[in-house]
Amino acid sequence: MMKKVIVIVGPTSSGKTKLSLEIAKHFRGQIINGDSVQVYKGYNIGSAKIKNHEKHDIPHFLIDIVDPNKQYDVFQFQKDGRKIIEEVENPIIVGGTGLYIQSLLFDYKFYGEKSSHKDLSLSNKELYNEIKMFDNKIIIDKNNRRRLIRAYEIIRKGLKPSSLEGDKKTIYDYYGVYLDLDKNELKKRVTERINNQLNEGFIQEVSELKKKYEIKNIIGYREINMYLENKMTYDQMKENIISKTMKLAKRQKTWFKNKMKLYFFDANSKTLTRDVIEGIEKWRN
Repeated sequence: MMKKVIVIVGPTSSGKTKLSLEIAKHFRGQIINGDSVQVYKGYNIGSAKIKNHEKHDIPHFLIDIVDPNKQYDVFQFQKDGRKIIEEVENPIIVGGTGLYIQSLLFDYKFYGEKSSHKDLSLSNKELYNEIKMFDNKIIIDKNNRRRLIRAYEIIRKGLKPSSLEGDKKTIYDYYGVYLDLDKNELKKRVTERINNQLNEGFIQEVSELKKKYEIKNIIGYREINMYLENKMTYDQMKENIISKTMKLAKRQKTWFKNKMKLYFFDANSKTLTRDVIEGIEKWRN
């Protein structure tokens, strides 16, 4: 019998953390981070990382496990995450990084980093040849540069692009929850979160990281770094973070709809927790 895993996904500011705590309390669950930024130490405010006093003694895993100067990819995440899933009793994966979460649940084979010494100055033909050399099963338009670059980046993460195509075998029996919000409500929440993060010291966090490390190319951190380097004004920085976050949320929703079986719940519903618990209980039984 496949192990049962609860999965909670959705855009930033949709309430994943709050819901996950309530679900974990009800089912005596253990929470596994599914966000690619929260694995890094020091990337706290901008990633909306849960604070220790907010955990309410619920075990949390894969948070603050990597120094900012180290690389941590989906290959390593799959290895670490699956080990935890096997060790805990009631795993609950929570986050918004689709490929990371999917790598835990589906039978994807990773092969470590490939071709990382190359750069994207390659021509379409050169990119195509590099891709086919590593993944001869892929079917891809050799003139579609956007798709070529995407496939090439996937290879650099150690994954064969063809393994992402079509239905894939799952190795766990999962119940997927997607917290959905309409665009206007989401923008309202995103704006409120950015304001709160800036008030909590987001700029100071980036400034402190900048003293020791190169700032990662992550929404929020990237824009604040540009602000600190006088490449944009405070208002431009703030508007850019909101705009980029909204665009990311749109892409995330499309990705999750196409790649995973999920039950969509209204994140604004007053009966959200009860509805999700009812759905999980039916699935468990």
